[in-house]
Amino acid sequence: MIPELAMAAGPGPGGEDAEAEAGPAIKALNLTTEPSQMEGVPRDHVRLAVNESVTVYARGLDDAGKWCILPEEAQIKWRSDRDIQLTPGPGHTALMKLVGSPKVSAVATARTTVGRRKLQRTFTVEKI
Repeated sequence: MIPELAMAAGPGPGGEDAEAEAGPAIKALNLTTEPSQMEGVPRDHVRLAVNESVTVYARGLDDAGKWCILPEEAQIKWRSDRDIQLTPGPGHTALMKLVGSPKVSAVATARTTVGRRKLQRTFTVEKI
């Protein structure tokens, strides 16, 4: 391609403009029990009584270390130990109910793919 024509055409697919429109580059997944939490240490561990529940919110962490909302198209796949009854909610949330008595703690896992990155984060529940 002639250099003058390449410059006139602008960046090609996947260039700087495409990345700016796509939002921040998400490098990690955060889980929290606070619906408004967008900074700090994730609240990814709770103590519950049997039959008590908590709502968990999934968030992204960008390359700069800042929390961000996950893209709408990011589908969270939730899995849990048998002691947790997990009900996916609207958006990037899940309701976790402790239904058994774990020996130490029960674990739930959230997985998603953003761009080409596969992200995973665990959430732990202890019995009171």
